[in-house]
Amino acid sequence: MTQVQKSLASMPTSASIPTKSLADHVLNDLGPESDALRGARKRAATEIAQTMKTAFRANVKPAEGVVLVTCADPTILTVAAAAIADGILADDTIADQPVRAVSTLTFLHSSGSREAESMKSYTRSCNQADKMRAEAIEHCRRFNPLAPEGVPLLMDHVKPDACVFTTVAYRDLKRDEAIAAIAQLNAEAQRLGALIVLFIVHAKKQDVTGLRAYCNACMEVSTCEPGPGAQIAVLLDNVTLTNWHQQGIGRVMVEAFLESNGTWTFAQEQFIAARAIIRVAWYLRAKGATIEKIAEVIGINKSNVSRGLESSLIPPENTVGLVPPTGWAKRWASRYNFDGVLSRKSSIKSTDTSPEDETANDLVTTKADDGGANRLGHACS
Repeated sequence: MTQVQKSLASMPTSASIPTKSLADHVLNDLGPESDALRGARKRAATEIAQTMKTAFRANVKPAEGVVLVTCADPTILTVAAAAIADGILADDTIADQPVRAVSTLTFLHSSGSREAESMKSYTRSCNQADKMRAEAIEHCRRFNPLAPEGVPLLMDHVKPDACVFTTVAYRDLKRDEAIAAIAQLNAEAQRLGALIVLFIVHAKKQDVTGLRAYCNACMEVSTCEPGPGAQIAVLLDNVTLTNWHQQGIGRVMVEAFLESNGTWTFAQEQFIAARAIIRVAWYLRAKGATIEKIAEVIGINKSNVSRGLESSLIPPENTVGLVPPTGWAKRWASRYNFDGVLSRKSSIKSTDTSPEDETANDLVTTKADDGGANRLGHACS
């Protein structure tokens, strides 16, 4: 059992956090369906969210050693890697998972790697670009870090307080060799106080779950539909933190924006749905809109709205403090007409912010830009 898995065993679950008592207190004092009740519910949910985040930070130790990132879609690999690198250097996190602070981050790749060139396009103007470097394995057209010959080549670049990114295709792996290599790399990186982020690209039918037991943290990367202004969106699903998903922790959507000067910025929010239209439906429902009105606004039938909302792990009306991201209505007003749907307080003419909206739905407080997206302050610019 890994260090992170051990810490998860002692974490408080949603059952141990007094959500029911808070809700009952609100009901008894205010009665049903009042404005005061709705406001009190929101405040209670925010308090619960902060309690959960405090418990999370107190119980989950920063990961070191090997972090496994699996991806079944090679078209999103480099943007996912760039977003992960950005989070490590700025916040010491990957999809809400605390990781060891590092002073350098190296992309280790085979000579002539197309992925390396693509990675440079995403990260060349990052605020922390001075900590990033790309290093090629000379005379190597296809580097396999999990082959017996590849392990020492990788370890040559693993130093104390350093992070190394490397990629391998699942088809190139021999299972027993790969397991032995991951276990060795994990032990050595922990001994040195370093971080190895290992990306494995695989086909959907290929089962990579058997490799997770030998790593300290595991992520799955998949594609999402981007919102207005974004070119790409990905879901970083932290399977190590599965026990926390019901509390809105461990599943993060990251959007990539291509700026007018040719550089990239990243924005993140807690994951709600892969389809953009369902995210909008969720936001509207969280603001009190009826299913009928939501269907009218976004242009799909009521049954599809209901099914889309039911597929969300956390419903719009929740007790874990998950709320729409700051500025969502202003951002989406270019696609949908919210007139008469949102209350005056949350209309697109306002900033659509409140103390609860600002912080309750992410672990890292973000800053809203003029377009309303939660651009990370540490993003490439």
